[in-house]
Amino acid sequence: MAYDLPAFGYHELDHESRAFRLMRLLPSVDFDAEICCELFESSLDNCPRYEALSYVWGDANITVPIQLHDTTRSVTTNLGLALRYLRLAEEERIVWVDALGINQADSLEKDHQVRQMRSIYAGAERVIV
Repeated sequence: MAYDLPAFGYHELDHESRAFRLMRLLPSVDFDAEICCELFESSLDNCPRYEALSYVWGDANITVPIQLHDTTRSVTTNLGLALRYLRLAEEERIVWVDALGINQADSLEKDHQVRQMRSIYAGAERVIV
């Protein structure tokens, strides 16, 4: 699946560690407001409480815009809708989302992150399906 990467760039993760990226889903009281989020690096050895999202990606050609670090980014409509329903009104929510947390354009990173997926899901406070 190909996602556009305008202006936003991934910092390389240490493939020798248990590094991974979490997403900070920023709050909004308006369900229809633009989705805004930020990625940050963490480690499975010492990370904040988070939830993991498991969902069907959907058609990569049917997308909706979100704001990722103040940059417009296209995600599948399935992910956009999931984020809309997961967003809290007054506080941020920390979520692991494979489509955003993993640099999909970097095959070495994808391999490393896929090997960690069991630990990522196991370390989550809750898995949302």
